[in-house]
Amino acid sequence: MARSPSTTSSEPARHALPALLALCLAGCSPSVQPGGQLLTQIEGARSPAWSADARLVYVLPNEGGVELIADDLRGYAQPVAQGERWFVNWADVPAASVDADARLWFSFLPIVGEGTYDYAAWIGTQPRATGHPMRIHTDEGAGEHGFVSIAGAGSGVAWSVWLDGRAHKQAGGATRVYARRFDAVQGAGAELLVDERACDCCPTSLARWGEGSIVAYRDRSESEVRDITVSYVPDQGEPRALTTFPDAWEFRGCPVNGPAVIVQGRQIRVLRYTEAGGSARVILAGSSSLDQQWSSVEVARGNVLGRVDMSAGPGGETSLLWLEKSADAAVWRLRRMARGEVADFEIAAVPAGRESGRARVLDLGTRVLVAVPGAAGIEVRELSFPH
Repeated sequence: MARSPSTTSSEPARHALPALLALCLAGCSPSVQPGGQLLTQIEGARSPAWSADARLVYVLPNEGGVELIADDLRGYAQPVAQGERWFVNWADVPAASVDADARLWFSFLPIVGEGTYDYAAWIGTQPRATGHPMRIHTDEGAGEHGFVSIAGAGSGVAWSVWLDGRAHKQAGGATRVYARRFDAVQGAGAELLVDERACDCCPTSLARWGEGSIVAYRDRSESEVRDITVSYVPDQGEPRALTTFPDAWEFRGCPVNGPAVIVQGRQIRVLRYTEAGGSARVILAGSSSLDQQWSSVEVARGNVLGRVDMSAGPGGETSLLWLEKSADAAVWRLRRMARGEVADFEIAAVPAGRESGRARVLDLGTRVLVAVPGAAGIEVRELSFPH
């Protein structure tokens, strides 16, 4: 479980809810509207990720191997990394972020061994500086290193968090969570162990909070309880666990369902999926501090499949994205909360299996962009909203 653990949150009464959660309780079952005009379709593209400046990063196979493309969706698509043998997977996708200089940071996963999951995680920037790209982890051995998240920080600086299989590969131990600071000129800082035991294949999430980072990931106990843990990684000092949400979901396998975390002002929000008690649910939690005073509200229940994502708009807007079952297969559902209103949208009908991958959402205030992967490539859908 989480390193430096603290008492599990009791999730206090509704009066302590941040404003958005209170709004959710007041009316979080709006009628569902069709939504999302097709903005563009990128044939053959896979594994989308957004940066805050609306660049879409995706994997594009070619005859010589694989490229990572940064696309501004206005006619300028640039390869930022390329290789012959990469691990390309429906769940373990690239990360992207921008720092205070508007420098793009991104990750990719070269294969480094003969096993199915022998791959490394690398980080690069565009424009490049001295010493890039860099291997994210110090471990040079084969084994799984992935599910990377990146958060841009100060000038030429970003933080990254990832799942690391070095202990699992070398000694039969558990997958760990590590964090690390990267400087575009000076290189990588020291590795920080966030958690010595975590779920093997659930995506991580990362957001900046003051002089540190909030990390959300799926934990894993000795008895296979796989709840979501939130930790704080200060820029100076050691990581500490803030809370583990008390879902008590026991699952003997990997659910391949990680959380999403955002920070809006001084509000931390975590979106998570659970099947605890036999009921599939998507839950939004919020806190205004690092002292474990968390409150939660249920967003969806029953037919949900998870694969959550979340984005914070510049004016306090929040967009939540998840996959749920439909009469035909599955549908990506978007919930948007803004200026006292809650609205639900059906973004795209997709198969329910792995080929649907992970859709990603970006809230820009007056519009919301959703990148929807599929067998033919990536569709980018756009919803427009008044000022």
